[in-house]
Amino acid sequence: MKRQEIKILASSALVRRLAAYLVDILLLFAAIVITQFGLNALTGRLPMRLFTSGPRLEGWVWLSVSLPTYLYFALSESSARGATPGKRLLGLRVTDVAGKRIGFGRALLRTIVKLIPWEVTHLSLFLPTPIFLDGQGGFLPGLITANALIVVYLAVVVMTAGKRGIHDLVAGTMVLPRVASLARREAIEVQKGEKEWNTNRFNSLFTDDQFSANSEEER
Repeated sequence: MKRQEIKILASSALVRRLAAYLVDILLLFAAIVITQFGLNALTGRLPMRLFTSGPRLEGWVWLSVSLPTYLYFALSESSARGATPGKRLLGLRVTDVAGKRIGFGRALLRTIVKLIPWEVTHLSLFLPTPIFLDGQGGFLPGLITANALIVVYLAVVVMTAGKRGIHDLVAGTMVLPRVASLARREAIEVQKGEKEWNTNRFNSLFTDDQFSANSEEER
């Protein structure tokens, strides 16, 4: 395959992954915002009245935003379809390196590593002092770090032709088009089957030769 074709494929894969991620984030944002507004309305703005310190605010964000996000990605990507709604819409699937379905633990690890920039942003905005109470710009180093991580994450995806990000490398996963993931799995199974057949054939020949040698000795 020519270098130009590889670049086009990598660019297409990256665009599809980013589009899928954008769809998922929009779905999560809508669900989380509706839930939080509902809680505020039902409890007389109780959660908002508890935001008197950075740790309390960070705890609320982790429980009401981060945790649902982790579960959304991990449960979706470890499901039989191997994809979030965004990935399904873009025809993508998360698999292991053999093209097979991944378990919840691996999907959760993948999600935790993927969302490190997200968590760094939260921590920098809310700890030790929430951004709306910090007049000295103490949150800027955290935001710079988070954005630098995002650039590195994207660079790795580009270098792997859109198949793997840092979180995929850590978790031993990859993102492939649905058809490609099935083809990869079938190809690996065929190779495995051929290897087993060759091994069995070798053992059979060895046994046959040994049997013939023993028969000659008996004669």
